[in-house]
Formats: sequence, structure tokens, C-alpha cells
Amino acid sequence: MKSVKKAMAILLAAICVLSCLTVCLFVFAEDGETEHTHNYVPVTVIRPTCTEEGLIRYICSCGAVDESQDTPIAATGHRWGPWTIIEEATTEREGLKERTCINDPSHKEYKTIEKVQPSEFSQFFQNIIARFKALFDRIFSLFYRD
Repeated sequence: MKSVKKAMAILLAAICVLSCLTVCLFVFAEDGETEHTHNYVPVTVIRPTCTEEGLIRYICSCGAVDESQDTPIAATGHRWGPWTIIEEATTEREGLKERTCINDPSHKEYKTIEKVQPSEFSQFFQNIIARFKALFDRIFSLFYRD
């Protein structure tokens, strides 16, 4: 009984192998080759960035490529986020602010912030302090001479 089952399994395997060989010979034989019609579909092969354009290439399922239909994709350009102040401006020095590109966070733009102009009251107050300091220095120099 075991030998009959074994013989049947071998026979079935041989039939499968012969069937596969017959199909393969028909498909891959030069005379029996069927004509393939390319069906190109657009595939984005290079994604555009903020500064560089991308590329759409037309590729068939068989792997054939039609480079004559290559289509460039325009660069996206920067999409800037809001300005963030890095360093506040004062009356003595300029400040600094930056903004980041939403498309590519590695792209940043920096701008200086102009010095803050002192108010009239502030200028008046600074003048008074400067005069008192000069007066103090003069009085001090009268009493402490080297």
C-alpha cells in the first residue's frame, strides 16, 4: 500500500514538472513569444525639494523606461514659518530673528532687528546721569590728586 502511494506521488510530481516545462518552453520560445504592449505609468523618481526640481519618469510593468516622456516637477520653494526672536534688540545692539522652512526644517533664514531707539525721556535721563558723573569725577579729582 505504501509503495502504491509512493508511486502515485512520484507520478503526480513528474506530471507537474512536465506541465511546467511545457508551459515555460511555450512562453520563452522565440516562435511562441507573444507581443507585449508597453503600458507606461508615471512614477515620481525624484521628489522635488524647496530648491531643486524633481522628475516624473514613465515606466512599464515589464521594467521598460520611456525617457522621452520624462517630466520635470518644479521645485516647491520655501514655505516659511513665523519669525522667532533669538536675541532681543536693545539701545546698544541689534537683535536677531529666524524663521524655518515648513517643507525642510534644515533651511533657516536669519534677519537682524534694528537697535531700539531710546525715548526722549530716556535720552534726557541719560544726559542727566552723564552730567552728574562728570561733576562727581571733577569733585573727586579735587580731593584725591596723585
